[in-house]
Amino acid sequence: MYVRRLDTLEIHLQASGSLWRDALVLHDPETGTLWSQVTGEGIRGARSGTYLERYPSTVTTFAEFSRQYPQAEVLAKSDGSRGTPYAEYYAGAGTVGIFGTLNQDDRLAGKSKVVGLNTDVEAVAVPLPADGRARLQTVTIGEQTLIVYWNPASETAVVYRHPEGIANELSVDEDSGRIRSVQDGISWDAATGARVGDGEIGDGLDKVPFMIAYWFAWRNFYPHTSVMESR
Repeated sequence: MYVRRLDTLEIHLQASGSLWRDALVLHDPETGTLWSQVTGEGIRGARSGTYLERYPSTVTTFAEFSRQYPQAEVLAKSDGSRGTPYAEYYAGAGTVGIFGTLNQDDRLAGKSKVVGLNTDVEAVAVPLPADGRARLQTVTIGEQTLIVYWNPASETAVVYRHPEGIANELSVDEDSGRIRSVQDGISWDAATGARVGDGEIGDGLDKVPFMIAYWFAWRNFYPHTSVMESR
């Protein structure tokens, strides 16, 4: 997810109909720039070489989003259609890339899904486990300690900064959907990062920008990426 403001200009991002490195390219009519969906970099046009600011978000299903925010507004497609034109591609485990790209790095299967993290220090891919269990993965990048939450039941993924002053031993309770600090007795809602319990006093968890991508696509943009094995 990206912020739609460039300096003082608000832009409107839309699909360009083009691909770059087998990934969709965005376009804004205000500056006529083409933007990489993966990196947020302007790759052609007036703002070529500029990067869009990333905005922290949560990836989840509409059912889970509706449960958390029952009064939320929903954006409708202008043509009234539902679903995605890429359903067949998503379902085809052997189809890597829209036009049949080769997986150039066998550390993971080409269409393995990863949580992609790109920082000033390095790019890191965290594979999403396929055993059906909710996971909390601690990732250290430079001096940053991040926690990656994945719940396959609700298809929810989110990344937080590890809270300062809290013991490193964090766990996730699948039944309550809470992240717990075992030593400090503090809990947060895993999907939103909000502090829960004890009168809900205290700070919530800070979200960190990330994206879910197929391994082959992430590696195409970040060939020197590290792979953090799931535990």
